[in-house]
Amino acid sequence: MRPRAFVFASLMVLCACKAGKDYREPKIELPASFAAAAAPAESAQPADASTAHWWSQLHDEQLTRLIERARTSNLDLRAAAARVREARALYDLAGGRAGPQVDAQAGYAWQETSTTLGNSFFASPGPTELFQLGFDAAWEVDVFGRNAREIEAARAGAQAAIEDSRDVLVTLYAELARNYVELRAARNEADLTRANLALQQDTLDLVRVRATSEMASGFDVARSETQVATTRALLPQLEVRASEALHRIGVLLGAEPNALAAELSSTAPIPESPPVRATGVPADLLRRRADIRRAERELAQATALTAQAVAELFPRLSLSAAFGVQSNSLSHLFDGDSGTFSVGPSVIAPIFNSGALRANVRVQDARQEQALVRYESTALVALREVEDALVASDRERTRLASLREAFDAAKRALELARALNREGMVDFFEVLDAQRAALSAESAVTQSEAALCSDTIAVYKALGGGWEE
Repeated sequence: MRPRAFVFASLMVLCACKAGKDYREPKIELPASFAAAAAPAESAQPADASTAHWWSQLHDEQLTRLIERARTSNLDLRAAAARVREARALYDLAGGRAGPQVDAQAGYAWQETSTTLGNSFFASPGPTELFQLGFDAAWEVDVFGRNAREIEAARAGAQAAIEDSRDVLVTLYAELARNYVELRAARNEADLTRANLALQQDTLDLVRVRATSEMASGFDVARSETQVATTRALLPQLEVRASEALHRIGVLLGAEPNALAAELSSTAPIPESPPVRATGVPADLLRRRADIRRAERELAQATALTAQAVAELFPRLSLSAAFGVQSNSLSHLFDGDSGTFSVGPSVIAPIFNSGALRANVRVQDARQEQALVRYESTALVALREVEDALVASDRERTRLASLREAFDAAKRALELARALNREGMVDFFEVLDAQRAALSAESAVTQSEAALCSDTIAVYKALGGGWEE
């Protein structure tokens, strides 16, 4: 084999020897199914197609329109998109540094040498000019994979940024839906409170009239006044809840807090809360939740940076070449005898650096361990969030069914009280008490419907739904 061919083959073999350990995705032990799942777990397409556009399961057109707008106007999402562009540019930068570098250079120098030196070996006395033009090329042969590890880390960083933007999207949709439900619930509760306040005011007026004719005592008047004042005090709290939810929705859409005041001014029912049809198995979370996917990519990035730090301990081999022309006269710059050419390898090896390179290896190794712990912790937190959301949703659905039964019973009691009052068998106070009980039961149903809807949203968020688009 010729010497040059032997050297080339040796370089190719060395380039295939990367320093450091290659990344292997760690295995996390997860249970076979969710303990709180209502039905046997199924490993379905990303948990059920309903998780991709889960908000459509709530059957609220206004909420759907708000989510569509937030996707293009939310500021956090725009910042996440900018981070993705930054990470991709860093990946391109790492790839560009690994390739050959070619620079063009041109120069002119005028020099006057002392005439008292006489003719010397280095220069003749008097003024001289030097014109030069050429190209310099350099390429670091990635013998131990230092550049390849840098590219590998940058690629994982870009992928982590993409997953981060998806996690921002999931959080955005869930927060927007929760605040929308809070707005609807607060306004509905305020309407019921006003209706209850009107009934209590009627009762107070009646008690005062009866008190003037000594048919009611001062205690009855004070008790009725207490009820009216207590109920009236609930309205400011509900108005604050509604205003805060409205303001948060405005900011989530990248607008000023009251930008949607006119659009969301009307009272509307709380969105429906159908059961989540499928939850999949816990292992699905590893590929479905964007925050877990991001943590896994960050671990891959940390592993590549550790391997790059190890590669820094080994020598670097570079190949350089230069071609150009030089002359003392511009008219002779491109003559055949003016050409210059050089080519050759160079090696840089670390000899003494006070242990800085090895300390850097330990730093990157510790960061890699932290990334592994974060990945495992993120997966366990995700599992807990799904379990919590499933339990809360299931128990709230059971509670809502009982509250609806209580409301139906309260409405029947009100109808009976009215019928008995018409026949003179009970006085009007019994009717008012029955009305207050019915309104209180209806308010409890409204609160439970809002809680169930929020729990349903939490289930979809915990399952990682919403980023697929």
